[in-house]
Amino acid sequence: LEANPCRGRRVYLSLGEKEPKARNPRMARVGECTERTEALLRASGLETALEWNPGGHFNEPEARMARAVRALLGAGEENHG
Repeated sequence: LEANPCRGRRVYLSLGEKEPKARNPRMARVGECTERTEALLRASGLETALEWNPGGHFNEPEARMARAVRALLGAGEENHG
């Protein structure tokens, strides 16, 4: 993040609940690393959203992408006060 700062103002991160339970040690750390990354992004002043979804990495990719697009475009902001 230091070498490649985010140029946007919103970041949406989406993980499957099964990912941290993977047998592969690298995949098992993905949740922890993503949560740390979100904290760094938020501390830098960006709007962040981290969503944990049922299943694994490949569960409902179309629905997850649609939620990401809505979050990044700020859809529904007017409903949140």
